[in-house]
Amino acid sequence: MRTLVTSVPDMGYTLLTLKACLVAYRDSESVEQALRAVVEGGGDTDTNGAAVGAVAGAKFGLEGIPEDWRAHVREIRDGRIPMEAYADRLVEALYPESFDTAACNTRSAFFSTSTVFSRSRRPSLPD
Repeated sequence: MRTLVTSVPDMGYTLLTLKACLVAYRDSESVEQALRAVVEGGGDTDTNGAAVGAVAGAKFGLEGIPEDWRAHVREIRDGRIPMEAYADRLVEALYPESFDTAACNTRSAFFSTSTVFSRSRRPSLPD
């Protein structure tokens, strides 16, 4: 794969990310090669890596992702606590007097503080 330069002055981040995706799709022979090239190219590596990972995943499929990477993700997910539960804990720690545990649903895909705080006891933010 050709050298991917993502640090170009005066070029919008969206265009750089698009360029990274297009070059990776055209030139890469594997998911790993595409991701390594974009990260080693520097610049906004997390954004570019996420976008290129999606494009490379679409091009090569699940089988194209190295097995050791997939195994590591499975290892991290085993026994994990859903993000909604962490959000609930954070809100409860910050506003214990306003937190309504009955309204809290950690299994919900959409966490909304408006469902957690009662209308009359919603905390006020400092000025």
